[in-house]
Amino acid sequence: MICHRIEPKGRGAGRGVSAASPPMAGQSPAKGRCIVTQSATATRARVAGLLAYITAPTVGIDGHGDGEEKCVHWGASGFDLATSVGDHIAEMGDRATSCRRGADPIEHIVLSWRPGEIPTPEQIDEAAAILLRETGYEVHQAVWALPADRGHMHMHVVMNRVTHDGRMKPSGWLLNNAHRAVAHIEEAQRWSRE
Repeated sequence: MICHRIEPKGRGAGRGVSAASPPMAGQSPAKGRCIVTQSATATRARVAGLLAYITAPTVGIDGHGDGEEKCVHWGASGFDLATSVGDHIAEMGDRATSCRRGADPIEHIVLSWRPGEIPTPEQIDEAAAILLRETGYEVHQAVWALPADRGHMHMHVVMNRVTHDGRMKPSGWLLNNAHRAVAHIEEAQRWSRE
């Protein structure tokens, strides 16, 4: 099993920050000095696009509906009221735009199984739970989905860095923690090690 962190489309899109103003005498240069460079509209559009893409029931040749089955299993955690994909999009978009500090509040991780390894829906949910726990996102909003690509079984996990109280979780160690999660998933589910 391998793990990839997917960056937003476009080099550095949504991740950049700029200094709001130079620090005053005696003030830390980092504390409170970042402003959002991605608009709330762009954040909502990214949430909607990602969740619609990973949970789409069908995909055609042009990438839009009326084709083969795409999403065979999906799940979510950390939502207050949401029960449908549309509700998840709205609630995650609201929370993601509630924090005005930092850059892109959305993380997108892909976990890939080796050829021939086909997880059950229970194993998919367990893998998502282990990933969220090991990365410190167990109480954050997250949606995961497994497409019907039998040649390359992989699961998309979209996580909101903004907590229920409006604070942004730092993402500096996310990939290292995700790799640790992969080791725990391989151990718990007896998959081949990479």
